[in-house]
Amino acid sequence: MRTKTFRLLGERWLEASLLAAALTLTGAAASGQDARGLMVEAVDQYSVYNPGWTDLQNNADNVNGFLYNMIPTAGIWWTTLQPWYNAQVYDSDFYDPQRVSGGSDTYNFDQASAAISFFSGHGSCDDQTSTTCFGASGCPPQGGNIGVCTRTPMNWIGRCEYSTPRRLVTASPADAFGHNAFYSSGNVKLGESSNAGTWGGAGTNGNTNMAIFDVSCGATPNMMYQNFSQAFAGASLIGTIMPAHTGADTADVDYRGWIFGYSFRVNPYGSVGSAWVNTINTSGGGAPCLHADGSTTPGHGIIKCGVLVVASLTESAFWTGWALNNESWYDIQFNVNDARAGTSFNWKGICNWNCAAYPGVMP
Repeated sequence: MRTKTFRLLGERWLEASLLAAALTLTGAAASGQDARGLMVEAVDQYSVYNPGWTDLQNNADNVNGFLYNMIPTAGIWWTTLQPWYNAQVYDSDFYDPQRVSGGSDTYNFDQASAAISFFSGHGSCDDQTSTTCFGASGCPPQGGNIGVCTRTPMNWIGRCEYSTPRRLVTASPADAFGHNAFYSSGNVKLGESSNAGTWGGAGTNGNTNMAIFDVSCGATPNMMYQNFSQAFAGASLIGTIMPAHTGADTADVDYRGWIFGYSFRVNPYGSVGSAWVNTINTSGGGAPCLHADGSTTPGHGIIKCGVLVVASLTESAFWTGWALNNESWYDIQFNVNDARAGTSFNWKGICNWNCAAYPGVMP
């Protein structure tokens, strides 16, 4: 069994811990919400238990910044659930026990009291290749994965990317699945509850209503359905970062979570999906998005060109649109708003360049 270590990772986490205690004590008068929990997991220390992966610096501060801003606002309050950091984060935390033996998301990332679950750490950019292309036909399927031709803005030469299953990477001696949690492959199932019903054999013992994967190459251009459809089991929303072309990546920054949480403080009844993608507008860091004509736009927390994205899968186009554009921080606490099994998938995002004028995918 893992041992909780009280590591005060900077002033933010200390204050967030004190606030969480206060929220739990003062919230008894309110009723009706099914889930107020905020579940965070973050890994910075990789090299000891997962050699070959470089250590990061800002993931603990990233999720703690999110917690720091989730203070009682406009009658809405939250509870901080048991957080896990570094070697306390197991790959099994993300796998559903009804889907795979040894999975334990029921007590961790997808536990019954969770409203929002947030992981920050390494992902993998193994969807990117150096294969030159001039359009989709130049990227034929490989190993069962379909291809897409991506490019930097204004460029007429692209590089192939593939629908390789997306994953997050952990680094614990207690990992049971090779230090990986593949959320595209069907054994990560998020949000299953008695309200959502049983999706794909995942039972009804989960609950989280929104999941954030703040990782490298969290999604692949034109592959959002392949990346995320298998992970939905009642959660309304899944958010991540999608680098737009080969060589682009998620930047290791400490304030994306802080900005996301701050949006709750300034607009508590605003759309939570919009709050996630809009963090790109005020994020710094990363490296500029370089256009073929030599001009650049700021990275906004991404190395080169990329998009903050959020996806939803529900029983109808109406409810998918509602989840993406209307479901508020308040709404996400109610399990009556859980997604039901269906085939209506959609997503939205905000780019760090003018992607409407200069698409990143070549037809």
